[in-house]
Amino acid sequence: ARELQGDLRGALDAMGMALSATSPHDLEAQAWHAVQLATLHHQLGHAAEARLEVERALHTYPRYPAALALRGTVQAAAGDLDGAVSSLRAAVAAAPTAAWFAQLGDVEASRGQRLEAERAYARADAAWTTDMPEPREHALFLAMHARNLPHALALAGQSSRGSRDILTAEAH
Repeated sequence: ARELQGDLRGALDAMGMALSATSPHDLEAQAWHAVQLATLHHQLGHAAEARLEVERALHTYPRYPAALALRGTVQAAAGDLDGAVSSLRAAVAAAPTAAWFAQLGDVEASRGQRLEAERAYARADAAWTTDMPEPREHALFLAMHARNLPHALALAGQSSRGSRDILTAEAH
């Protein structure tokens, strides 16, 4: 709730308390909390702390897909595009989500690997179309990548019929 209200520092404190309260025997929950902390640190521009929390998650729960994907985000932000591709490929191999394919495509495009980027984008599009229909996210992806804009607008309209939240408004 604090994060949604823009209080990232308060969210960071609350997530730290949640991590402390999590059973040390629940390794996946420990890793999940570390990923949430890493995400908040990344949003705040705390690169070293974000990297540390991602590595904590992967040490706690090796090959945890969410941690691998976030490691890719952190690496890309630090300019380590090769490392980012490696981490994102590992994440999508473990859990092929549309958003992670899209992110992989963005990193491949940044590396000048247009064919690889298009392959990743096509897999993201296919996942959003068949496996994981999320019209709002799909619309944002299409719009931000200037791909099939009429379809992006239709998806945004479809998602806004049932929701009035800020993310749906952004997509529309």
